Formats: sequence, C-alpha cells, structure tokens
Amino acid sequence: MSKTVNFANKGSIDGARVKVAVYARIDFELPDEIWDEIENSFSYCWNNVIGIRGQVYENQLETYVYNHLKSRNYIFEIEKVIKVVSIINDYINMTGGYLDN
Repeated sequence: MSKTVNFANKGSIDGARVKVAVYARIDFELPDEIWDEIENSFSYCWNNVIGIRGQVYENQLETYVYNHLKSRNYIFEIEKVIKVVSIINDYINMTGGYLDN
C-alpha cells in the first residue's frame, strides 16, 4: 500500500516564493522554461488531480511532473524532478499546506 499524506487548502500557494525557495536550494541549472512547466504541472496535479482535501500518494506528484515534462519533449532527469518537487513540498509543509497526522 502506498504511503499517503493528507493536505489542507489554506489559501493559495505563492508561486513566486516557491520559485525562490527552489532556486535557493538546488545545485543544478533549471531554465525558466522548464521551471514554468514544472510549476504548471505541479499546480494542475495539486488542484485538479489530487483535489481539495484529497490525499497525496507517495511519488504521485514527482511522477506526474516527470511524465508531463516527457510529454512536452523536455529532457530533465527524474532525480532533478524529485529534488524540485521535494523542495516544493517542503515549502508547502512549512507554510501550513499539509495537515499534521
């Protein structure tokens, strides 16, 4: 069984602040064009696939973002996607986006 995390929707997530958090913590190049695709696919998955008061399954967001990039013919290593999504999740967690279990 996959690990799940409940989340709460406590207002919108500031994309500009998330981007600053991501770029401050990565040690690889992330072109703005790829960042935009990551941000858009993460947001779509968060808002429409997972849905409000849903559950995030382990690796669901990483897989969704990676597959989105592939479908748009972007070459970006899965390890980098995992790192970026992890930072986004950390940011959301620090700003109160997740419910504590």
